[in-house]
Amino acid sequence: MAITPSNPHDALFRRVLGQPANATSQLRRVLPEAVAARMDWKRLELMSCSFVSEELRSSYCDLAFRTTCDGRDAFVYLLVEHQSCPDRLMPLRMLGYITGLWNHYRAKNPKAVTLPLVVPIVVHANSTGRPWSSPMEIADLYDADPEVRQILEPHLPRFQFLLDDVAAVDFPTLQARKLAQPVQMMFYLLKTDLRDADLETVVQKLKPLEEAIRTTASAPDGVDALIPYLTYILLTSEVSVRDLGPYLERITPRAKEALMTTGERIRASAYSEGRAEGHSEGHAEGRAEGRAEGQASGIAIGEANARAQDLTDLLTVKFGPLPAHILGIIHVGTTTEQKAWMQRLLTATTLDEVFAD
Repeated sequence: MAITPSNPHDALFRRVLGQPANATSQLRRVLPEAVAARMDWKRLELMSCSFVSEELRSSYCDLAFRTTCDGRDAFVYLLVEHQSCPDRLMPLRMLGYITGLWNHYRAKNPKAVTLPLVVPIVVHANSTGRPWSSPMEIADLYDADPEVRQILEPHLPRFQFLLDDVAAVDFPTLQARKLAQPVQMMFYLLKTDLRDADLETVVQKLKPLEEAIRTTASAPDGVDALIPYLTYILLTSEVSVRDLGPYLERITPRAKEALMTTGERIRASAYSEGRAEGHSEGHAEGRAEGRAEGQASGIAIGEANARAQDLTDLLTVKFGPLPAHILGIIHVGTTTEQKAWMQRLLTATTLDEVFAD
């Protein structure tokens, strides 16, 4: 069961680093210290990625941020690569994204005669432990004799992105980074192989996160804050809500509360997908499951579906048929998020403006 944008890895990355405070802790770590000191982190703002084609956005998870450097406009383009075999053409892709952002900037500022800084960063995060092995410099992609390349070097594009090779970093080194706790939790899960893991394995692998789970759950918005991580765990392992419940309750009852909410939202999303695709078997399963879980659960799911469906209908009227990843975002969103999206819908001109946090 895949949940937005294209898989659980991307969904977790977007939900965590889409928050400017979390992104700041990560970007300050990756950027050269002298540059990070000159960025205005208080003005860091997640922006629309409408300059990137839908085809490319469906292949990669990306985030773009706007701020200033020494008082001048500056942008940071952040992309995550979680495949075990990184894309060899990544420098070309990143250059295309940056060119798209520059063109977007020029369209918004037609009198500008200079280009803003765009800092390209690739985060390589997976559970293999293998370091990045593909080119980072576009010049390494040129198919030409070395002597010819050297002669033409002043006339050929040169470009290299910044790389945060989280996949090759061990856990103690990762813990030593000065990162916000949500980012630490995200990287830990992305580096932990939960594929086909049973309950005993999942519990063993989650032990280093127990204190972070307890701390997160204790915050006023702790239940909602835990949902992205629990969604990732449920969708990448073989454990169920029923399996995981007693373990999380031992950590803190609020963690179990978050788990139950997560389970309802995943189920609601699955029901919506089944309805949208016209799968009669999905409808039958949903009705049987609703009877088994009782009237209270059915009402909760119905209310969640109703809110999501209303928002889906309004967005469709304004922007046309919605991409699959947008449908997923709607159905896993909290009540507070759905209300905020509804308000933004009134003035937004693009889908990215509606869902930019």
